[in-house]
Amino acid sequence: MRPRRTGRALAVLGRFVAELRVRRGPDTAGVLRRILIEVDGTVSAGLRPDEEQIVTVAAGRHVLRARMDWIASEAVAVGVGADDVVELETALPWRAILDMVTRPKSALVLRCT
Repeated sequence: MRPRRTGRALAVLGRFVAELRVRRGPDTAGVLRRILIEVDGTVSAGLRPDEEQIVTVAAGRHVLRARMDWIASEAVAVGVGADDVVELETALPWRAILDMVTRPKSALVLRCT
């Protein structure tokens, strides 16, 4: 399946752009829910299990975070140059069932691959 393109392609038109390829693995926890990916505080993608999306961003530094309902990942800062491709992976591990109560702001996983 081809990754779906989302993001701010029109907002960065005419500038140096980069791609963030965000993939959610085939996790079964939260199978009916999307993990939302925020780029600089704006929701830019929504991933179901085993799905990948491409978000177009301007070159520079960006802060990413994964969210689902009241739980989130820790923030991930990435610096991208023109024509860079950064691959990231997100997941809702089974341990998040406990973490969503004890550590809701870091229960989800978001990491560069």
